[in-house]
Amino acid sequence: MLKKIFVPVILLFFSLAGAASAADELRHLDIDLALQNVKVKEAVPPDIELYFAGQKHPAVQKEYGIFRTSKRTNSFMKDKTDSCEWALASALLHLQESAVKHGGNAVIDITSNVKNQKNPSSVQYDCLVGGMMVNVALEAKIVQLAK
Repeated sequence: MLKKIFVPVILLFFSLAGAASAADELRHLDIDLALQNVKVKEAVPPDIELYFAGQKHPAVQKEYGIFRTSKRTNSFMKDKTDSCEWALASALLHLQESAVKHGGNAVIDITSNVKNQKNPSSVQYDCLVGGMMVNVALEAKIVQLAK
């Protein structure tokens, strides 16, 4: 008897979860607000400089190439903006780690690139928000800047 009730309830739950993820929403969020978040500040070290698209930076001495990252985080029953900010921190940290690995000291021309749709902005980043997950995808150049 319990099995007859339990199986349909489980199937209903998974179908609703699938429907929730099908309704992904692309949000344009403020970069400065995200970077002021205490958790983001703690996660993203200041020693590898970050410059979003269009921001002025010192002269490039050496370019190591264009790098891409896509970071997701669980947002189930969490504030979506906080989840997006955490995914942004993870993506920025990954780019910084790539810079260190290749000998760079900065990441420049950081651009949102969710679902291969570029959004070159110095004030906003894109976050794809689903029912249970969020995703931030970035593309940037790893470089050595003049000091």
